[in-house]
Amino acid sequence: MAGAVLFSHWEGWSYVDSAYFSFITFTTIGLGDIVPGKGTLTDNKNGKSILCALYLLYGLVLTTMCFKLMQDDLFAFKQRIIARLSFDAYHHYHCIHHNHQHGPHLFENNT
Repeated sequence: MAGAVLFSHWEGWSYVDSAYFSFITFTTIGLGDIVPGKGTLTDNKNGKSILCALYLLYGLVLTTMCFKLMQDDLFAFKQRIIARLSFDAYHHYHCIHHNHQHGPHLFENNT
């Protein structure tokens, strides 16, 4: 959000365009339809380009960490599903196999 405000001010873009630029850059899609330059790289080079580069680097690192966390969560979820299905398949197989070997008389009351 801070980057969207900065680029909106520096480049004269709308807030939506600035947020769009940040998202496209952070996710490394980089369409190139919006590129900083007018107010960031050419006019008043008093640290804006360095600040821009640091902001984009921070955003890339943050986005990468978020993707890694999502990947780890999906992997753990997959492992839980596999473990549950494997247990259910094992339990189901052995219960049916056991009942077929010993017959239904094990569950009847023979008094």
